[in-house]
Amino acid sequence: MKQLQSRAKGRLRRYRQGTMLAVAITALLLMIGGQGGNVAAQEDTEPGILETVKVPESQGMALEESVETIRQLMATGYAFCPGF
Repeated sequence: MKQLQSRAKGRLRRYRQGTMLAVAITALLLMIGGQGGNVAAQEDTEPGILETVKVPESQGMALEESVETIRQLMATGYAFCPGF
């Protein structure tokens, strides 16, 4: 009986982990491509959508900026995970 319970708990744990991963990936995809429709048509109604991108002067600055962006995406993704 204990063996059956431990198997069931293991399956439930894997299911929960898979569910959390699916929710996190879905949230990440929505954050990346969440603006549906034609962005050019939205430019007239929402003037802050398209911003000028600043190009970093050195590779070190570019690396730091990319790492910070990834950290922000991960932190936001964790916020969408159930149980966190």
